[in-house]
Amino acid sequence: MKRQHGFTMVELMIVIEIIIILTALAYPQLRRALINAREGSAVGSVKMIVTGQSGFKEAGFADADANGEGDYATFPQLVNPDGSGTTAPFVDQDLGSGIKSGYIFTISVTAGSAGTPPSYTVTAVPTIPGTSAYKMFYADESGIIRVSSDGSPVGPSSPPI
Repeated sequence: MKRQHGFTMVELMIVIEIIIILTALAYPQLRRALINAREGSAVGSVKMIVTGQSGFKEAGFADADANGEGDYATFPQLVNPDGSGTTAPFVDQDLGSGIKSGYIFTISVTAGSAGTPPSYTVTAVPTIPGTSAYKMFYADESGIIRVSSDGSPVGPSSPPI
């Protein structure tokens, strides 16, 4: 009788089961790492928007009440500040679309008027809360980034990060 080389069916099944067990153990950590990366990217994007808003206002690209104090920008204005495409953008095209790294970003701008300074808010909410990420972020002209990690709406009364 000639001896055959190779693995038996039992040996292959054991190896497959070990791979399945290792995958089941590693998946939750991988998922948490992805969520942490998305949340970190969202904080960085909110910081970029805050910095871009400051630069846009200082440059005076928009001034609704013509008082010499610039106003804040919408996403299209942050991507194309002067409207001609010749001035460098304050945020990249991906962030300017309002969706990036599993988050939806929203900017609300109030133009300045007599006796009322300009203001803005930016929020970052997961595209699929609880799946793509857990935390929500908020910032305004104060530059303080605030967070909600318990599912409650994020806003000016949320704790700072």
